[in-house]
Amino acid sequence: MDLSEYVTYEMPVTDIVRISLKFEHLYQMAERYAVKPTEQDSRICTLMIMDMLQLLNKPELRGKYFQEFSRFNVYLSKLQKLPDVDKSKLNGLVSKLAVQLDELNKESGKFGSELRKTPFFENLFQLYGSSAPLLSFDSPAYHLWLHYPAEERMRSIRNWLNHFNKIHSIVQVFLDLVRGSGKAATQTAFKGFYQKNADFKGFFHLVQVRIKREIQVFPVVNIGHHGISIRFMMLNLEGKPQQIAHDIEFEMASCIFNV
Repeated sequence: MDLSEYVTYEMPVTDIVRISLKFEHLYQMAERYAVKPTEQDSRICTLMIMDMLQLLNKPELRGKYFQEFSRFNVYLSKLQKLPDVDKSKLNGLVSKLAVQLDELNKESGKFGSELRKTPFFENLFQLYGSSAPLLSFDSPAYHLWLHYPAEERMRSIRNWLNHFNKIHSIVQVFLDLVRGSGKAATQTAFKGFYQKNADFKGFFHLVQVRIKREIQVFPVVNIGHHGISIRFMMLNLEGKPQQIAHDIEFEMASCIFNV
């Protein structure tokens, strides 16, 4: 499958997956702007960093990742007993998992808390979400930093992003395992509607839906105890989207760990 021909939608089932997907996106955006020299680039990158800190401002998050990785450990242990499994690949996953479990055990508290507690970011967070954009009268210190030479600003940003190295590694291993637990299959939505009963067992994390770009429809996904339903809609920028009336094929993967 050539993924460039498709638009991919990822629908999280659990809160931990939702947080992980948001963090992944914010981190990728921050990395993109971290190497750009203009004041506007530094503004955008700083906002991405603040969004990440706000997203991670949950004391229970570390425990949730530990719980999920422990479940993955049980799942992978079961796979090791199967005869037709790629043992080399599986051992690599087990090693990655062991590293992340060790990292989660080493420390406690909120991810990124050290950066958030610095006076510079404490000042910015007093204004976060209530004063956009941040101008010179909101935070003179921030305004001055934005006028530093590009090399100094980019060095500061890189130092700030280093605070996210551990959680970035945790999130990437987590999402790799979640995404790898699903196998895409071609499905048909009759008259723009698809439904699948809840015949899955285990820990349901994510639904991936891929639609050919040329079809130009988007899915509205509803995930409940009874199963998955998807309505495929035509985009209307000036009015209410309408469900299509014809059949379409799409790719779907349900990412589930059976433990």
